[in-house]
Amino acid sequence: MALAINRAALGGALTLLALFASTPAIADKPTAVARTLLAKMDYPEGYTTSVLRIEIPANVQIPVHQHPGIESVYVLEGGGTSLIEGQPDEEVKPGMTTIVPPKTPHGFKNGPHKTVVVSTFVVEKGKPVMEVLKK
Repeated sequence: MALAINRAALGGALTLLALFASTPAIADKPTAVARTLLAKMDYPEGYTTSVLRIEIPANVQIPVHQHPGIESVYVLEGGGTSLIEGQPDEEVKPGMTTIVPPKTPHGFKNGPHKTVVVSTFVVEKGKPVMEVLKK
């Protein structure tokens, strides 16, 4: 069964994309991370599921953040270091997946080339998709 785009839910997509677009990089400089919403729907009950294609420029570090739900990541191209609290740092490359448990601080250090991933977020409905954590 394929995940269908819920056109009615796309109105909230601008809020989601605005949140991600404002994510700071190292030294609080804005990143050029490109996020494209591929699908979004309110499912399962009480949750919103969003699928995004995320392009991370070379040598960009995604700051430590967390989500009020699960994030599943599939690496399409590039690679870098996945930093998940409570787990050893992991070098990721195309074809690898990472699943981040809810409310788990994590970040990502990109390598010398652009990295492209598809991330699926299943978060509690009405909660922000992510929260950047201060050091």
